Amino acid sequence: MALTGCLSSCTKFLDVGSPQDKLVADEVFKDSEKATSAVLGIYSQFMGTSLWYSSGGTTVFTGLSADEFYNTNSSNSAYNELRTNSMTARNSLLDFNIWDRAYKNIYQSNICIEKLRIADRLPDGVRKQLLGEALFTRAFVYFYLVNIFGDVPLIVTANYEISSVQGKDKSSAIYDQIVKDLLEAETLLPDLYVTANRVRPNLKTVQALLSRVYLYTGQWDLALSKSNEVIQSGTYSLDPLDKIFSITGNETIWQLMPVQASWNTTEARQLLPLSTSASALGQIALTDALVLSFQPGDLRKSNFILSKTVSGKTYNFAQKYKAVAIGIVSEYYKVFRLAEQYLIRAEAYARKNNTEAALQDINVIRERAGLSKVDTSTGEIFTLIEKERRAELFAEWGHRWFDLKRSGRALDVLKSKQLDITASDLLYPIPNSVLLANPFIKQNQGYE
Repeated sequence: MALTGCLSSCTKFLDVGSPQDKLVADEVFKDSEKATSAVLGIYSQFMGTSLWYSSGGTTVFTGLSADEFYNTNSSNSAYNELRTNSMTARNSLLDFNIWDRAYKNIYQSNICIEKLRIADRLPDGVRKQLLGEALFTRAFVYFYLVNIFGDVPLIVTANYEISSVQGKDKSSAIYDQIVKDLLEAETLLPDLYVTANRVRPNLKTVQALLSRVYLYTGQWDLALSKSNEVIQSGTYSLDPLDKIFSITGNETIWQLMPVQASWNTTEARQLLPLSTSASALGQIALTDALVLSFQPGDLRKSNFILSKTVSGKTYNFAQKYKAVAIGIVSEYYKVFRLAEQYLIRAEAYARKNNTEAALQDINVIRERAGLSKVDTSTGEIFTLIEKERRAELFAEWGHRWFDLKRSGRALDVLKSKQLDITASDLLYPIPNSVLLANPFIKQNQGYE
């Protein structure tokens, strides 16, 4: 079955709110084609035309909170709160765009996991493939929830009676579940992609997320091991800069396909001017601090930054994705790519005091960007890694915001932007609507 066909026919398979719907869901997981549609429906819900956390929202929201972006329209109060690190629990973006969307995705994954564990009518290969994908997607969503909100409810059941009264779980428990899901998915998914253009996760996609999770949790040996498996697999290679974000790039580990036939990425439509008019601006511009952080001769700056002068002021916009017109789909949304794995491995090597190996990986990325090699005389190794991650991964999936937080440098770096930023500002508040619906969920510290 074509992927687009599966994506367009998924929703009714995942609604199990009543006994009759439950029977429908049971029937779905007795049929390979319908069961596949149910799992692929999770991806369709990732890639909307709204700015959800999974379709550009993580990039935009956390980029505003960090030192990457500012909003060109100062009347946008929701963006102003993000930019000034003064979020409130009533911010309109928190619930619909992040929390509600993420837990809907988790609910879909949970249904699929529960049904697939007992789907004895499906061919074993199909069942394992689909179960592995559902476990991966649940882990993927929880990774972003825990890094955006901190402690959140850990819901691993499709039973509303349980989930509707569940309080928050510790971040450590969330990470434990992420790892548990990924390790099981690792035993189920094959190396080969089951569709063209790498739009469904394979074994290496799971290992790419595992390497990141292990890095974030300080498990250097495991981060090194998993990034090694991805890099040394022979499946991927670094693309030329102008090919990285093409649909068929060989650097891609996993990407999301737009759901609507006429829509490319929501991220491009947020970050770039929507017309060629001399006065047209994108909604989100790059900060001077980010633009000035690029070294002279860094080809990433000329390839991925669009400069435009309007009314005497120069604005810079991220143009990793360039397709803003509504028409033929020419770009998919990159989630994992090989360059990050080199940088994960470099940091893991550095944490293990293997500076030489760390520098080799850093220089692989720098060479593609047209830059000379660095060594320890150039700067302290972790400073070099941070600078390289900033230049390589800017405007992608919240990397800068998460890196500043996990390194403990967020407050020092961001005080130059917002003098009264405090530690509590590094987590977003739980949406007010969530607190009203479930009194067992308590607000994050600093937002009471």
